[in-house]
Amino acid sequence: MSAATIKQTSRRILQHVLGEDRTRALAAWLEISLPGLGGKRTFAEFGEDVILANIFQNRPVGFYVDVGAHHPIRESNTYLLYRWGWRGINIDASPWSVHLLQRFRPRDINIQALVSNQERSLTFHCFGLSSMNTVDPARAEAFKNKSGHAWTPLTLHSRSLRTILSDSVPAGTHIDLLSVDAEGHDLAVLESNDWERFAPTVIIAEAHFPNLSHLLASPLHLFLHDRGYELINMLGPSLIFIRSREKNHPHWPFIR
Repeated sequence: MSAATIKQTSRRILQHVLGEDRTRALAAWLEISLPGLGGKRTFAEFGEDVILANIFQNRPVGFYVDVGAHHPIRESNTYLLYRWGWRGINIDASPWSVHLLQRFRPRDINIQALVSNQERSLTFHCFGLSSMNTVDPARAEAFKNKSGHAWTPLTLHSRSLRTILSDSVPAGTHIDLLSVDAEGHDLAVLESNDWERFAPTVIIAEAHFPNLSHLLASPLHLFLHDRGYELINMLGPSLIFIRSREKNHPHWPFIR
């Protein structure tokens, strides 16, 4: 029996005995209590945190904002930095995700909110697997057809990123990293920021494009380019941008 089969069987047994919620809580506790389990070197979905560790190798303490944080550890762009001693703000529309974040990321400010470029009522499609959660009904339907998971529609009043950051970023704090994974709503999240007050050093945003030409001509790329950001890396659908002026800083570590 393969290790993957044993893992799947064990999870099904735990779900039967403990229920889905307690099984998730146990899995999260194991990940945070035994971070070396399985020789894991990256916690992000596509290794984004390894690139970030290289970028910020000379900054042992920093501050991040993680929009669509999803989970305190699994597929997290910021957990490796948290383990370094960084702290920040995690934002997610899912109450279950925020519950886990509050439990396992106590140094962070954890906020349940749906972020958008207009403050209005929106339907949030909440799946059992929180990485699928989205406000895009077409994407929700596609996820359902692909995975077989049904969703629970939640009506939430959206908030702008500028409002959340104005209320929550400690005075005098610079945002080193903004990570956005809003399942098709990333541009709306970015549009809702106050770029005069909150200009992060590095931004990760997620988007799907058939080729590089489409990416460079996309509204998301053009929006960040117009605000002084340069695309420096792409891992799967994750686009990594850096504020252009930072590359002239004497302590800027070139990515190896």
